[in-house]
Amino acid sequence: MLKKNSKAIAEWLVQIGAISEHELELYEYATYTFVFNLMPFVMAIIVGVIFAKVPDCLLIILPFVFVRKYSGGFHFKSPLLCVVCSTILLGLACYGINFVIQHDLGKALSVLVFVSIIGIYCFSPINSDDAEQTKAEKKKYKLIASLIMAIFIVAYFLLRVMHLSQSAPLGVGILLPMVLQWPVITKQIIGLGKRKRE
Repeated sequence: MLKKNSKAIAEWLVQIGAISEHELELYEYATYTFVFNLMPFVMAIIVGVIFAKVPDCLLIILPFVFVRKYSGGFHFKSPLLCVVCSTILLGLACYGINFVIQHDLGKALSVLVFVSIIGIYCFSPINSDDAEQTKAEKKKYKLIASLIMAIFIVAYFLLRVMHLSQSAPLGVGILLPMVLQWPVITKQIIGLGKRKRE
């Protein structure tokens, strides 16, 4: 559906003379990429409205989107399944924020955030599909994921030191990329075990 809509937008741009016919494929891809990258923020706003926590949901989604792009992890093959499961995960994350705040679990969240930092640094980038990355690409993605993570970690700990409740959603958002790496890591470990036995 998203690809079909992106194509329709690009064709409309050709019809109104905004772009030429030979630029159609480029603009179709650009439209698709723009809308696809915007979707997590739209989902965060929708879930935020449902839970009356729009700022918190945006704080969850920020580190998730920016770190995950370079850290990799589990991906669904179906975009629809991805949207549905991501929305459920975001809803659970909102519930998690309430749980952390109500039960004063900020220190426990900080420990998990610290473990997440180590995990992202050690395991990134993780590729869940069969596409291979060169050593240079892996090194570049690890560096970018680590730098982006460092920015969010500094923000998280500043919010914690200032005793601001916004540290909870940011912390949960920092955890999510690592959570989505574990299915792939587990699959790789099981695969290594099977190969050793053979």
